[in-house]
Amino acid sequence: MEFARKILSGEKKLLDLDKVNWIQDIPQITGLSTQRMWNELRNDKTVRVYFPNYSKTRLPSKSYLMNVINTL
Repeated sequence: MEFARKILSGEKKLLDLDKVNWIQDIPQITGLSTQRMWNELRNDKTVRVYFPNYSKTRLPSKSYLMNVINTL
């Protein structure tokens, strides 16, 4: 619910589904974990506006993270 409020207030954004550059098969690359990618990207303002505020122990799904990054 908090994320929805932030979207409505303009603090967060959504991507139009028809503009998303989908990745059909998320690659399983050694050393490229969701945690490692999120730690690198969580402070990037361009990326952060498309994600809820996650706690340090919670991560976005790998497919969501990869599709957002692939689109931006």
